[in-house]
Amino acid sequence: MSCFRLPKVPRKDIVDLKEVMYENVWELFRKSLSTSQRLFLNRDKYELYVPEKSFVFTNISTEFKPHERIGQSIRIGGLESGGETHRDAPDVGDKTSSGVSLETVFDNDTDEKQTYKFRFEKTRKTTVTVSCQESFTFGGKANFSIGLPKNINLGIESDMHFQVTESDGETFEEATLMEATSDILVSPHSRCTVSVLLDEKPIHQEFTAVTRMSLPGNGVSVFIRRKSDGVNVFGYKIKNLRVVFSPDVVKCCRPIKDGEGDPDLEMDFLSKGVIHGVIACNHKILLRSGDSSKLLVK
Repeated sequence: MSCFRLPKVPRKDIVDLKEVMYENVWELFRKSLSTSQRLFLNRDKYELYVPEKSFVFTNISTEFKPHERIGQSIRIGGLESGGETHRDAPDVGDKTSSGVSLETVFDNDTDEKQTYKFRFEKTRKTTVTVSCQESFTFGGKANFSIGLPKNINLGIESDMHFQVTESDGETFEEATLMEATSDILVSPHSRCTVSVLLDEKPIHQEFTAVTRMSLPGNGVSVFIRRKSDGVNVFGYKIKNLRVVFSPDVVKCCRPIKDGEGDPDLEMDFLSKGVIHGVIACNHKILLRSGDSSKLLVK
């Protein structure tokens, strides 16, 4: 019965799992030949293949820690409205943010209460870049996801997930249109100021993502076929991932512990790197009355 004998090669920070399988299957094929056959063996005349859909990759967890101190959030403002005066104004309200807001001022110079139409529309964009220092690929493509949970204090209202396919760095952009329409009631001879505050917070975190690779119960076959006629000349069925992948060769692999799953059919791989960028998060609409110092927040 044939078995893998993993070569003692330097471990790479980013390793292709398919190449590791192919190298070992090719070595088994060579050992199955006679000395004279190995002498004239030309690998360029053969190709190796494996049905990729037989492997299942599942995101298990993602851990974060600050890469450096995250600065204060930056607030920007922008709105569209008609029949009112726009001016730049000093910071209002949230003292944890810095910057200015674009305000809309409604002046009522009449003796009656007046209702004004207020409309706001803004396209917000989240941009983050993921870079890897240690990870894996499968057929040249990365295959893991990073989830940003709400509890890392970015002010986002839902979990964000990024599916990473490029191990040398990948940038993600997500645009969201935010709009609001409201009736503003202004007392006689009074002024009402509307400020729209948009929070954008920088993120600069180190991450460790755990991805689990799974095999079907009957294993997966890797084949070698001759390019000239397409005939399969060798095949090997992988039934134990611990035999194929070892920390001695695959730096990012982590064997399944007892109770976590099937140690023969499942293997965890770690992806370590940095995620940085700007996250579009919470927004506020502030109302300030000209005849009162009271600040109303919607």
